[in-house]
Amino acid sequence: MPQIQKESVKKRIMKEAKAAFLLAGYQNTSMRQIANKSDMTVGNLYRYFENKASLFGAIVDPFLTEIDQVLKETTKDWVSLSIAPVGVFDLERKSCQEAIFTMTRFLVRIIRQHRDESILVLAKSSGYRYGNTLQDTVGWIHEVFVERERAMGRKVLPIYTKALASGFLESLMVMIQESKTDEEAELVLIQLIENYFRIPA
Repeated sequence: MPQIQKESVKKRIMKEAKAAFLLAGYQNTSMRQIANKSDMTVGNLYRYFENKASLFGAIVDPFLTEIDQVLKETTKDWVSLSIAPVGVFDLERKSCQEAIFTMTRFLVRIIRQHRDESILVLAKSSGYRYGNTLQDTVGWIHEVFVERERAMGRKVLPIYTKALASGFLESLMVMIQESKTDEEAELVLIQLIENYFRIPA
């Protein structure tokens, strides 16, 4: 007779797994640890989630889907998690600023509503190979920095642009963890974007 999955048990597993991933990261958390925290056997845990990747995905994928939808809606399908905003530096300054500020307002709201999931994706997903991880995000932002360097007439140095992308994401983590209100987070993110992405006149 097949095991009947209980929604309440699944929610408890995801709650305990999220806490464990936040503490130790994806790579350093085992299914056995999650099973122990969820007061069940490892075998029973595998009846709910086929592996650790599917469990991590169940926690972060809805957040990533929401981020992707917001990016697409606010940019009329110009930007998504799989499409870096190519051409942003070709826009008139006013249009560029409006696009960035609109995205910023929506992103801040979602990131602050899903603070834990933001931290998991940006800082705790090392080793997770089945979704949009920190490495994917660095690559996405890296493309924007490459474009900025080209728009400034500079030779693109991949180590430099990757370092900028990593630095921007580290700064983003500070904003997520320490901002007290949406207004403060929005102000910080706008200043970060201006400082990192501005092209000198």
